[in-house]
Amino acid sequence: MEILAGGNVYVHCQYEYGIFDDVASVFVPIAEEVFNNEKYNGRKIAENDHTEIHMVKLNDCESRLYEFDKKENYHSAINGYLVRSAEGLAVAMWRYKNLGTIFT
Repeated sequence: MEILAGGNVYVHCQYEYGIFDDVASVFVPIAEEVFNNEKYNGRKIAENDHTEIHMVKLNDCESRLYEFDKKENYHSAINGYLVRSAEGLAVAMWRYKNLGTIFT
């Protein structure tokens, strides 16, 4: 019962800017096709056994990705993961493929 007793520990981790750019470059052609295509707006763009990734276009240059838990039937983040380019989408694709989540 120490929620307000000062026993909380907060850790903030941050990746070096551009660390995923090289490894994600193989996904750029696919990401360009998806990011710039209106037919993917609001639709599932990837999935594995446990999760789906849905993309919602906000405007011509921004989209949000939502990680949807199939078993629990909910999105894991209310605000989603913001992507502003096909290259940003390629990084999210690499993370999902290799780490199992876009939120890393």
